[in-house]
Amino acid sequence: MCSGNYKKHSVAVSVHKREVPWRRKSITHFFFLYFFMFIVLAGVYYTVLSSGYIELPINDLLASLSDYCRTERVEEDGLGLHPGENVTTLPPATFGVGVWVDESSMLPMVHNILKRIDKRMVEASPSHGELSETMKQKRYIYSFVHLQANTREKNMLVDFKTSDSGVFQTRSDAIKVLSKHARSQQMGLPTFKHVFNPDLSKEMQMIALSIFSLPSKLFGFVQDPQANPIWCHSLDVFQSFCVVLVDTQDQSRVDSNSVSDDMQRHVGLMEKHITAGIASVLAASLSIDSFRPNDIKVWHQLRNQAGCFHAMRSLRALRDSIRDRVDMYSHIKLRGLFTRLQQLVERREFVLAARAADDLQFHPLHAPDQFYPLDYVLTCHIVILLPLFLMTFINARFVADTYHRKRRKNL
Repeated sequence: MCSGNYKKHSVAVSVHKREVPWRRKSITHFFFLYFFMFIVLAGVYYTVLSSGYIELPINDLLASLSDYCRTERVEEDGLGLHPGENVTTLPPATFGVGVWVDESSMLPMVHNILKRIDKRMVEASPSHGELSETMKQKRYIYSFVHLQANTREKNMLVDFKTSDSGVFQTRSDAIKVLSKHARSQQMGLPTFKHVFNPDLSKEMQMIALSIFSLPSKLFGFVQDPQANPIWCHSLDVFQSFCVVLVDTQDQSRVDSNSVSDDMQRHVGLMEKHITAGIASVLAASLSIDSFRPNDIKVWHQLRNQAGCFHAMRSLRALRDSIRDRVDMYSHIKLRGLFTRLQQLVERREFVLAARAADDLQFHPLHAPDQFYPLDYVLTCHIVILLPLFLMTFINARFVADTYHRKRRKNL
């Protein structure tokens, strides 16, 4: 009995002697492991909280914009014509013009008209001769001309009874019918914006125009179709239609491929009237007096000033948001966008700068859901860091106990 108990006791003591050194060494290893994890986590937190955010020099850029906006005022007859600082709309950098025609002979005619207008707008641009070839804006109008099948004439005349004076007795009757068909044609215009916009960083405004070729005898309210062979109507600022009054006799000559001098003169006169109609519609949509060089220069200057004021308003709103919210910062990823905005301001391309300022203000990294209240942030960080802190302190206590135990043994 005694010998058996002695053996059990000796085995327990030997096991205890083997377990104690292993437990103490493992505590030391765990302490260094948790200490290393603490250093890594502290470094990550420091990097995210300090170098992850920057302070954008918005005030300096606003001072530059303020100086530029004062110099961009349009002087005409000694009076400063400027839209003021309450500009609310973003001026588009380019325009997409969609034209629907129902005669194949109009396709090259309309293309040439739009090219000539775009060329004048580019040549009259204030920065056309100042910027390098790579920075120049080569186009303002991106257009497409679509040939619509000529099957609408019967559909438009179904609800009207013919008479000696024509189908459409008044202008309002014609507008009522033609507006419906113009809207049906132009219904898919917004989808073309993503197709024809060459640079998504530039704002594009789409403009729609439908051109109907109809016999002049259908319009009883037109007194002299020869003197006024085209009339236009605007559905809204960016949607319009024009009606080309065609004489049936002239149309038969065209169909028979007549090349007489009278016919060529008639086609040239018709092209002149169509040019005037398209130019009037585009001028109304672009808010420009005419496409003469001086008027285009004034239009460019007004757009630049409107873009300058719009950029100032966006930057002021962003600055006030950052100043009023102590937990709101600008992420380091926004530095490139701010640098591009500075370059556009230095080149005085204020229309593009207005869009860049909007992109900076409404960037997802400036969204309210990216920034949390201070108490919520502290709670989240404590919940994440508290287990690591506790394990580090417990391991430090074990290491300290081991050190004191060894020191007492040595004494």
